[in-house]
Amino acid sequence: MNYSGALITGGGDRQGRAMAVALAAREIPVAVHYSTNASGAAETKSIIERAGGRAITLAAGQPPEHFARQRQSTPLKRGADVGDIIGAMNFFLDAPAVTGQLICVDGGQHLAW
Repeated sequence: MNYSGALITGGGDRQGRAMAVALAAREIPVAVHYSTNASGAAETKSIIERAGGRAITLAAGQPPEHFARQRQSTPLKRGADVGDIIGAMNFFLDAPAVTGQLICVDGGQHLAW
């Protein structure tokens, strides 16, 4: 499957970095988004480029307190961890016949939508 690229929000650390690096390892160019962690985003970009991948950084977003409040309001009282997100992402990448589907990996946040 040919992907034109991926935008990874919060790509400067933790889950975002893991997702960006995993996608780049599949030869998918990555835009590494950050809100306040410019140095982390730059490091993610550097990790990807040292491994032969392509990446850019992109600044925009909400303050970290916003996301902390959201996580605490979910049924699980937490967001998804790295393994949760990478597992769901790899499922879609490895199953090209699956189309138009949504897997909510959000600690139950979607239940309030």
